[in-house]
Amino acid sequence: KREGKSLEDLKRVAAEYQAQMETKSKPTTKQHEKNLLQARKFTEFVDLFARYQNYLTEHGMYDYDDMILVVLKALQEEDWLLSSLQERYLYILVDEAQDLNGAQWKVIERLTTYEASPNDPNFFLVADDDQAIYRFQGANLAHLLEFSKRFPKAEVIVLKTSYRSTQTILDTAGRLIAHNEERLVGRIPNLHKDLTAHTKEKGSDPVLLRVASDAAEPWLIADLIDERLKQKIPAGEIAVLTQTNAELRPIYDVLRARGIPVILHGKADLLSHPLVLQVIMMLRAAESSNDALLLHAMACETFGCSVADLARVSQAARDQKRPVQDVLLEIETLSLPLSNHDALLTPRDTLLDLRLRQESRTVLLTVEEALRKSGIAGNASKLDPIDLAVVEAFFNYVKARSLETPDLSLYQFLEELQLFRDEDFSQVRLTYQIPHLVAEGVALLTAHQSKGLEFHTVILSSFRDGHWDERKTPSGLSVPEDLLFGSETEQKKYEKHQDERRIAYVAMTRAKRELIMICPKEFSVGERI
Repeated sequence: KREGKSLEDLKRVAAEYQAQMETKSKPTTKQHEKNLLQARKFTEFVDLFARYQNYLTEHGMYDYDDMILVVLKALQEEDWLLSSLQERYLYILVDEAQDLNGAQWKVIERLTTYEASPNDPNFFLVADDDQAIYRFQGANLAHLLEFSKRFPKAEVIVLKTSYRSTQTILDTAGRLIAHNEERLVGRIPNLHKDLTAHTKEKGSDPVLLRVASDAAEPWLIADLIDERLKQKIPAGEIAVLTQTNAELRPIYDVLRARGIPVILHGKADLLSHPLVLQVIMMLRAAESSNDALLLHAMACETFGCSVADLARVSQAARDQKRPVQDVLLEIETLSLPLSNHDALLTPRDTLLDLRLRQESRTVLLTVEEALRKSGIAGNASKLDPIDLAVVEAFFNYVKARSLETPDLSLYQFLEELQLFRDEDFSQVRLTYQIPHLVAEGVALLTAHQSKGLEFHTVILSSFRDGHWDERKTPSGLSVPEDLLFGSETEQKKYEKHQDERRIAYVAMTRAKRELIMICPKEFSVGERI
């Protein structure tokens, strides 16, 4: 949608992709099966997209991208509308133009093209090609080059003074971005972008620190932050930037353990949180008659059962050749050597209640009962604020799904949750917003999130080749971009390389006075740098 591709375009590409994959490798080989799977997934995606569009049409709804496309279509088909807007808005300024996607750029082009009386518009474009880090959202630097070609006489004003960073930081970042070939420098005559610091403070020279391993890195980061806090640098003036969201939580946990005030910007995987995993295990036990699931649910930490006692119950069921549920029902009268007989009663009654009544309850009520009777929601006042946010986010998701599908069964709900945990769909996750527990603290966020921000001290975590540069990002869906957009594989690799270097450039230039880069020597997965 962001590039103006229609459903008909997708269907045509799906057919071409299927034909391409059928002849790409030898039949009966594993690679052939993999290729066919990729083609089938894309075809299924196109079918899903078609159903999504039909749903929007039937219900008179639009998504954000549709709104842009509807405006573009109106400007292309309704001359009176275009003329009235051009007469009303005689001066147009576009900020952050490097982040515009194809559809947005076409709207701007349409507004600045006077077909009735051709003339150059009053058009001012503000952009920094070295900070173009949203290609994954459709942004394309080609638009800036198109502007230069369309208006070759347009004055180019280069802002060369940085009011944020010291000269040593600017020079370090400049040497990095100079390796990029996809820049306006060299493509627009006499364009130079060597930045000069406004401040005369020297600050600290950027430094690269090596740490023994990735496991030790959060502790080194904590030490560095602690030193700066003792130097009276405000916590809000210190930032730790990572390349991915997955790296944030380990650092966050260590900083909190060290008593360092920290604000985590970002989201975390909802279904991987221990409390949610426990609720899901209870729901699975309720939906199934499987003995193993019942025991696993009783073993959830929230119930406080002795694992040894559960093992004795399981052994008794095997010895008597009876279901675990039957043994649990008679546990008050059986002479089993249990360390805490009473501790088994509440989880037994809770899980059997969920199991026997799930057919007569909505999914929402079943989840509510699981949260309340297990004690997870009952102890809300004692929960860690993050745990409380997790419980609330999960319950709100269940409530939303129940409103969308009133007859949703527990089985269907659990199947849906399983899709979010499927590695084949790794880009689709249920997430929750991690709450801020302090008014001011060390900022912990990804490099993408840091754009537009500035800090006295910036620490770049795991700053290494193959991670901040040429990083592998496997996807569960293979999109044939060569067929859809005309982008060859090598071109995509080249663009990705350029984009990741820009992300590093953006991260480095968030620092006002101090830039620290950390690179582990070894990794827990066996990688060595």
